[in-house]
Amino acid sequence: MANYHPFIVRFGKQNGLTDVEQDYLHAASVRSERQLRRLLENSPDLGDTPEARQGAFRPNHLRQSVGIPDSARTAGIAAPLVAPRSLFGGALGPSLADAGGPTKIPIRGGLERPLGPGDSLHGEQAFRLQPKFLVFQWRARDQLGQNTCVAFAAAGCVEYALSLPSGKFVDLSERFLYQRMRALPLTDVPAEKIPPGYKEGATKLGMAQTVLQQDGICLESEWEYERDIPVVGEAAATASAASRRQLGLTFHPDWIDAAKRPSGIARMLLDQLKRSNRPIAIAFPIFSAGPDLPSNWDLGDVADTGIVANPPSTWTALEMGHAVTVVGFQPDPHEHVGGWFEFKNSAGDNFAAKPDLKLVGEVKPETPAKGYGLISATYVDSYCWEMLGYGPV
Repeated sequence: MANYHPFIVRFGKQNGLTDVEQDYLHAASVRSERQLRRLLENSPDLGDTPEARQGAFRPNHLRQSVGIPDSARTAGIAAPLVAPRSLFGGALGPSLADAGGPTKIPIRGGLERPLGPGDSLHGEQAFRLQPKFLVFQWRARDQLGQNTCVAFAAAGCVEYALSLPSGKFVDLSERFLYQRMRALPLTDVPAEKIPPGYKEGATKLGMAQTVLQQDGICLESEWEYERDIPVVGEAAATASAASRRQLGLTFHPDWIDAAKRPSGIARMLLDQLKRSNRPIAIAFPIFSAGPDLPSNWDLGDVADTGIVANPPSTWTALEMGHAVTVVGFQPDPHEHVGGWFEFKNSAGDNFAAKPDLKLVGEVKPETPAKGYGLISATYVDSYCWEMLGYGPV
């Protein structure tokens, strides 16, 4: 039996939930009635599962237990509480299963991989980069709906490293990095290494590693994000970037092929974060119950608190993924793998707009600041595609 969060235990007793229903809530990291309602309102196909057909999973009973009206339950879904557009890259695309994407990726939500010896993070202490990243007034910037999350995540790693010696924030150009990534030739790249959504502008952390090692990165003041060309001219921006080549970015596991994924990916991330005392960029799929519905990153609760919802088993991975910069870890005895990773996002202050939001009696991990968030160790362990960071220093 899973170590259910107290809310699930209490809610399950009050509403006579089956073990299957409680497992569904646990896998989706549900911690409040408000969060459960948002999840159900954006999940139209809950009845189309073997458990539901056998009566062990009762979608209408769950909806009724959180006050979703009969008309909505009859229709199978209530109106979404947020528009079906991503904070990160415009309209959401089709699922990987329908889009001809890399089908070896685990495309269904609700996955909790078995933990091998040493994989569990239970018993780990909280960890945050030292000196604390907020000392740098390191605000999360906004990618403005463009497919540039990888550039923001990777640039974040370098910004922190370059800010350490002086303690003053170094603002780097995500636009330079993104343009150079998109200019890389793909002629020698195996098909499985080409990122999902590449034709729509997506990139990979491995591409960022190549650019940062070979070309470096210039300052934001030299090539501003919202400009198509450098402020200082191409030659000057290139020369400035070359002075910041990052040969130390050598930590780059890549598991877009699910068959080659090792166990203990969350353990690997935490251990490397602590060893290097540097941020680590990670990339992963995002999920939705359908192409016209919000992703698990765009639900209202996530936008408010920054706590990313684990995808339930009825949700499917979309063609486009996301990338963030991991900066810390919070333990949680009720989380399957053992806790939550803190990250800096790239949706500005619209993400985690209410980081202190909490209902009376609600227990949740603590969001570091506006623009930052938390992703479960289970999400990382089950779905992480790629990581990029510095080797031990």
